[in-house]
Order: sequence, then structure tokens, then C-alpha cells
Amino acid sequence: ARPANVSTVIQNTFANYRDAFTRHAALARSCSWVRNGEILDLDTGNRFVGQPAVEHVFDQLCARDETAQIGFQIDSIRPIRDDVVVVDGLSQMSLADQEPRQSRFSAVLVRHEDRWLMESVRESAASAEPTIHDRLQQLNWLRGFWEDISDGITASLQCAWHEQGTFLIRRHLLTAVIE
Repeated sequence: ARPANVSTVIQNTFANYRDAFTRHAALARSCSWVRNGEILDLDTGNRFVGQPAVEHVFDQLCARDETAQIGFQIDSIRPIRDDVVVVDGLSQMSLADQEPRQSRFSAVLVRHEDRWLMESVRESAASAEPTIHDRLQQLNWLRGFWEDISDGITASLQCAWHEQGTFLIRRHLLTAVIE
């Protein structure tokens, strides 16, 4: 029963943070972090340490866009100890003048008294999940028609993408000249 309870509390922690962000409630956002909490953007290397620095980042964002919103999809919650969990997921930032941006994140939360607080968040831009066709593009060089004629035997090979581009179809033909 304990892991389910921790999971529920962590989900609520992220929901409360989302709500505070949406209301642009700086104090409520700040109270979600430990005093020396940090954010590290893995794409840019930008690192913000301490509640004031973390809040400054979000205050600037909210001042620039009063409609800024954030959402979270939590993929996993892994207890490390009774008072430490690692949360992995996807966040989505919505700003008025841009398409929504998604980031993959990994957050370390620690329990202080009866609350879970963010200690460290590492994030990077989430890339779109590649399709099967995208993954198979490295085999594109196989497409085409080849033929080898030697010693009275002709070997032909034809390779083409299936209609949906999800697999390659190969056709082989061996022809022997009988004398």
C-alpha cells in the first residue's frame, strides 16, 4: 500500500506545482523546491541553483507571457529511499506566441516533514518518437535492382518498400542456362 500512497502524493505534488504555475503564484511555486534546488537544461547547459534562481527563471517567463502554462505526464516514480524518489516524465510548456514545447525530465524529490519537494530537475527537449519508417531509413540503400551474370547463372535481386513503408520486400530470381 505504501508505494501506491507515495505515487499518489507525488502525482498530487506535480498537480499542485502545475496549478501554482498556471496561477503565476510565485510563492506557491517556490514552496515546491528545497532551498538549494537546481534545474539543469541538458541541451544548453544552463544551470540554476537555489530557490531564488529557479523562481527568477519562472518569474521572467510569466512576466513575458501571462498565459504561460505547464503540464506533466509522469512516466515513472522510483523510490530510492523512504524519503527520496526519482520521477521521470514529459513536461509541456505552452506559451501564447509559440507552439507547445515538450521536454523529457528526471526529477529528484525529497520528503521534508510531510511534503515532497523538488531537489533537482534535469531536462532536455523531447524529440518526436520516430516512426518505423524513420527507423528503417538506414536500410534505404537496399532499394533497387541488382543482377549478376556469371558461369551460366543469372542472379537477380529486387528490393522495394512496402506500400506503408514499414518493411522492405525482396524478390530473388536465379536463372541457370542448361546446355
